[in-house]
Amino acid sequence: MKLLRLEKLILFACLTGIFSVSRASQDAVDQAVWSVAQNAQDLSFRQGTRQGEFASCELIYSYPYRDHRAYKGAPLIVRGSISSNLIQNKPFNYLLKVVPIRLVFDPKTKEFGHLVLAPEAASMKVNGQTMKPYLVQSFKCEDRGLCVGYAGKPTDAGLLLIMTSLDTVPFDAQIFFSASKNGFDESFKLSDLKPEDPKKTNEQLRYEFSQCLLNLVQKQMDSMDVKK
Repeated sequence: MKLLRLEKLILFACLTGIFSVSRASQDAVDQAVWSVAQNAQDLSFRQGTRQGEFASCELIYSYPYRDHRAYKGAPLIVRGSISSNLIQNKPFNYLLKVVPIRLVFDPKTKEFGHLVLAPEAASMKVNGQTMKPYLVQSFKCEDRGLCVGYAGKPTDAGLLLIMTSLDTVPFDAQIFFSASKNGFDESFKLSDLKPEDPKKTNEQLRYEFSQCLLNLVQKQMDSMDVKK
C-alpha cells in the first residue's frame, strides 16, 4: 500500500467522525488509523527489465499490525518486497525488504506526518525452508527500513533447488522481523495477504512470481552455458 494511501486513511477517519483533529492525541490517531488500516493489506507482482531485457521478479506487500513490544501497541504498516535479480555470472539470489511506517500526529501544530522505522532484524522462510544458510548481508535500504540479501554459493545448489521446486508448489514466504534488538519476532505469510488487484487471487500472484523465478533461473543457466 502506497504512503499516500496511509495519509488518506487518517483523512477518511477525520471526515467520517472517527476522531476530531481538535481533540486529537497520538493515542486517538493510533486508534483511528487502526480502525481503518487493520484491513489495509495487499500483495502485487511485478516483472522488471534492464535495458529492455527481462531481469527481475518482485512480490510487493503491505502488512498492518499493532506493535505491542516496541511501540506500545501503535499501528504500523510494514511495506516491502521479495525480489530476485538476474546478475550475470553471479549466484541466484533473493532480496527481502522490510520497511515499517508509523503515522504520527503533532498536537501543537495539528499536523500529520510519518516515521519510517528501521527494524533491528528481519529474515524469511521460503516454502517452509529457512534462508539462513544463504544469508549474505543485512543493510539499510535506500528509503530506510532493512534489506536482507540471500544468495547461493557456486558449490551449493540448495537455493537453486528451492527455486526450481516452485514448478510444483507456488512460492510462499513467511517474513519475520523485530523492531527491538534481541526482541521477539513479528511474522506473517504472503499467502495470507489480499491481492491489490481484485481481479486476481493471492495464489495467482504467487504462481506468476514462481513462473517468473523459473524463467529467471533458466536465463541465468543459459548465460552460464554461453560463457562456457
